[in-house]
Amino acid sequence: MPTCGETAGEVEPTASAINITDELAVQATVTGSRAEFGANDFLVHAADLLGAVPDLLTTPTAEFARVMAINATGAFSVLREVGLIMQAQRCSSIGAVASVAAN
Repeated sequence: MPTCGETAGEVEPTASAINITDELAVQATVTGSRAEFGANDFLVHAADLLGAVPDLLTTPTAEFARVMAINATGAFSVLREVGLIMQAQRCSSIGAVASVAAN
């Protein structure tokens, strides 16, 4: 079995834009990626909210919940689903960014 270093130059990166607050969409995307490529060796997870950075003192609770659903719960779902696959592999790497100011 080749090592990550041996295969890293052979892989064309792909991107998936999904609603990470939808756990079934996350599962389907990860399953589809594994079916297409045979493994999930690398993940770059970048959640982004477009718009102004909210002010703590004036942000409604519903808006805070939306931000947390994306930046915390959504990130958790993505990392968990890919992590379950990566755990069984010899090597893997994850990079994650989640921010309301990432745009």
